[in-house]
Amino acid sequence: MPLPLARVHYNGGWYWAATCGWPVEIDSTPEVRYWAGRPDQRHLAELCDRPPKDISETTGRWRSRVMPTTVLMCPRMCWHAVGVADAIAELLEPVRAIGKRRGTGEGEVLRWEVAEVDVDELDAAHLDATGRLARPTPVAVLGEPPDVACGPLATYGIRPPTMHLSRRETVRLPAVTATEVGV
Repeated sequence: MPLPLARVHYNGGWYWAATCGWPVEIDSTPEVRYWAGRPDQRHLAELCDRPPKDISETTGRWRSRVMPTTVLMCPRMCWHAVGVADAIAELLEPVRAIGKRRGTGEGEVLRWEVAEVDVDELDAAHLDATGRLARPTPVAVLGEPPDVACGPLATYGIRPPTMHLSRRETVRLPAVTATEVGV
């Protein structure tokens, strides 16, 4: 799918010129919410040639679950991207939720604001507002040692589909501060 974003090209590879999102004005106390799931007995019976007489909901693979989900509350998220602002705004218009558990109301988007800023294109594609690395970035792009604050080395997919082996590169991860992990 063509996107209205620029691409960063390096050593025969490329990725979209956009950072990961970061929360703005984050609430310092995360909320723990719980979700429950239980197997649909009729659906499980359709998956098997000979279903077992009873499917236990208390033990085994198909047991019922109650799982915690940590939710960080923040009124705003921010990204940097290099591209055509009007086309990006049009692309984002129908997006009503982001992140995990969207079907249960998490990650609701009230509105999108796309603004042009005067920033170097390479910085906009890689750094947050404080000058720290804001996306997994190939070592070939940053160099060794990197000139920006960043995290450890990892093997990571640099563009979708990120799980495909052809997309994996040795990258530097964004740095995480003690306040971001709750220390």
